[in-house]
Amino acid sequence: MTIIGLLTNKLVAVNLGPGGIVILGQLKSAMNLIMQLGIAGSNNLVVRLFTKKYSRHYLFRTILIISIIINIIFISLGFVYIDKLTLFLTGSIDLTDSMYWLILGIPAISLLSLNTAIINGQAKQVLFSVLVLSYSFVFLLMLALSVTITLDIMVIEFVLSLVISSAAITFWNRRYFLISLRKTFKIRLVKKVLIYGLTLIFPFLVNTLVLIYLRTVMMEKDITGAGLWQAVWQISDNLASIVYLYVISVLLPKALHKKAPMETFRYLLKTYQMPLVLFISGGIIFIVFSKQILSLLYDQSFMLAEPLIIYQLVGDFFKIIGWIFLLTIASYGLLKLSIMIEVVNLVTSLLLIHYFVENYSTIGASYAYMFKYIFYVLLMGIAFYIYSKQKIKDV
Repeated sequence: MTIIGLLTNKLVAVNLGPGGIVILGQLKSAMNLIMQLGIAGSNNLVVRLFTKKYSRHYLFRTILIISIIINIIFISLGFVYIDKLTLFLTGSIDLTDSMYWLILGIPAISLLSLNTAIINGQAKQVLFSVLVLSYSFVFLLMLALSVTITLDIMVIEFVLSLVISSAAITFWNRRYFLISLRKTFKIRLVKKVLIYGLTLIFPFLVNTLVLIYLRTVMMEKDITGAGLWQAVWQISDNLASIVYLYVISVLLPKALHKKAPMETFRYLLKTYQMPLVLFISGGIIFIVFSKQILSLLYDQSFMLAEPLIIYQLVGDFFKIIGWIFLLTIASYGLLKLSIMIEVVNLVTSLLLIHYFVENYSTIGASYAYMFKYIFYVLLMGIAFYIYSKQKIKDV
C-alpha cells in the first residue's frame, strides 16, 4: 500500500497538482474506512478467534454473513448516491467514473481485510508480507503496461489489483470459509459481533471524518495549501502505516494470547520500542532529507510544504502511541469506553480545526493535526486508567 501510495502521489502531483493530491487523500481515507466497515469492524475479533485457534467457531460464520449484508448495503447506497458521494470526497462531479469503480471494489477490499485478519491471527508474517506486496506488484505491473496514465485509469487498475489479490488469498484460505458455511447461523452471536465491530468502527469513523473535514475546510480556504498539507501528511502517514503493519502482524497476535485487557495492554506497552524506533528513524530521515524527498515524491512546487513536516511527524508519533490503547479497547469490545473517548475526540478535533485553520491557514492544519493526537492520547490514557481501576473483565 505504501508503494502504491507514493507512486500515485507522484503521478497525480505531476498531472493534477496540489488539488489532485487532496482528492487522492480523500479517496484513501474512504478506502481505509471501508476496510473496517466492510467486515463489520471485526478485524480484532477475527484475529482473536484465529489466535486462540477458534477458526471453526460459529462467530466466524456470523461475521461472514454480517459482512455480506453490509457489502450489499454499501454497494446499493453507493450507486444510489454516487453523485453526492463523489462531490463529498473529491469536490468535483467529474470523477464519478472513478467512484463507480471504487464502489465495485468494496467486496474485494472487504475480503482483503478479512483475510489479513485471518493471517495475522495465525501469526503467519511471511504470508502477510506476500499479501501486502501482491496487490502492489499487480498494480505496478498494470500501470507499467498502460499506454496513458490518468487518475481514472489508476483507480481502475488499483481496484483490479485488489480483486486479483483478494481472490487469490481467499482461495488460499478457502477451507476456513467452507467450514464456516456448513455451520448453523446463531442469531445470539450477532450482538457480540456488533459490539466488537462498533468498538473498532467508531474510532475509525470519527478519525476518518475528521480528516476528510479538515481537508474540506482547507480546500475551501486555500486549495494549494490543502495540497501542501496533504503531501506532507501522505509521507508521514505512510511511515505510520509501516509501523501499523508491524504492530498488527507481529505484536497484536502475541498480545491477544493474554486473558484480560490490562495484560494485553501491558504486553503491548513492553514490546512497543521497535515500532517507535522505526517511526522515529523514518521521521529523522524525512526531516534531514526533506527537500530531496519532497522533490522526489512530488515536484519543486511542493517545497513550500517543508515547514509542516515536524508538526505532522509529532502528530503521527502520538497517533502511534494511541494505538496501544485503541487496539486493546477494540480487542476486548469495550464499546462504552470507545464511544465516550471518541465523542470527546470528535468535539475537540472540530474545535481545533476551526481555530487553527482560520487563524494560521496551511500550517494551522498541521497544528490542529498535532494537537488532536496529543489530546487524544492523553484522553485515552486517563479514560483507560479510570476503567482499569474498575477492574475490567474480559468479555
